[in-house]
Amino acid sequence: MQIVHSNAAHQSKFRDSQAALVRARQRPDVGPIADKWLAQPVALAELANARQSTTLMAWMEAVSIVAVGLSPLFDHVCFTREFYFTAGGRRRADPMMKVLFTTGTSALRKLPPSIALEKIGQLADRLETTAHPKVTRERAKEEADKLRALCAALAPKIQALASATLAKAAAETAFASAADVCRLELSSFKRALQAEKMREAAIHEIIPGHAGKRRVKAEQAPPSGGTTAPTANGSAPGLPAPTDTPTPTA
Repeated sequence: MQIVHSNAAHQSKFRDSQAALVRARQRPDVGPIADKWLAQPVALAELANARQSTTLMAWMEAVSIVAVGLSPLFDHVCFTREFYFTAGGRRRADPMMKVLFTTGTSALRKLPPSIALEKIGQLADRLETTAHPKVTRERAKEEADKLRALCAALAPKIQALASATLAKAAAETAFASAADVCRLELSSFKRALQAEKMREAAIHEIIPGHAGKRRVKAEQAPPSGGTTAPTANGSAPGLPAPTDTPTPTA
C-alpha cells in the first residue's frame, strides 16, 4: 500500500526518475545509459520511500495511542476540578480555584502531549501542597496520587511518540535528499541522450516531462490604431457588402 506523503514535490521527482528508468530499460540502445545514471539513485530513493512509509505508519499509531491515553487523564482533571468547585460551595470567585487550576481543561487539550503532561504533574503537586479550606489533606493527596498514576502510565507512550516523530522527520529528510539526487541524475541522463544525437521526440518518449524546445510561431495581430485591409467584396471586415442601388435624394 502506497502512502501519499505531504512532500508531493519530492514524490514527483522520484516517480519521474523511476518511470524514465523503466521506459529506458525497454530499449536495448538506451538501457545501459539509464542504468549508469539512474539505477543507483532510484534504488536508494525506493528504500528511502519505503522507510518513510514505515515511519509514518509508526508515527500515526503512536499518535492514536497517546490520544487514547490522554482522554481519561483529561476526564479526571475535569472531575478533580468539579470536585474542588463543589467542595468550595460553587462560589463564582473562589480564589483557591485560580491558585490550583492555573490552566483550564480546554487549554490543556490544545497543548502538545508532553507539555500537557507536565502541567498536570504540576497540578498534582499543587493539590498536595496547597491547603483548601473545604478539602482534607487526605482527600487532596488521594486526588494528586490518581493524577500522578495516570501521568506515569502515559509517560512512556508520549516518549514513544517523540521518538516516532524524530524518526519520521529523519526519514522524510532522507527521502527528500534521495529525490533531489534523482532529479539531478535525470537531468544528466537527458544530456547523455542528447550527446548520443537522439531526437527530441525520442527523448520525450522516454522522459515525458522533457518535451524539447518547441518554438510556436504566433500570429501577428494588426497594430493598435491601424487600418484593416478591405475584403474581396470591397467592404470592411464584419460589414455587409456594398450594393449598386443609388441612395435617393430629397
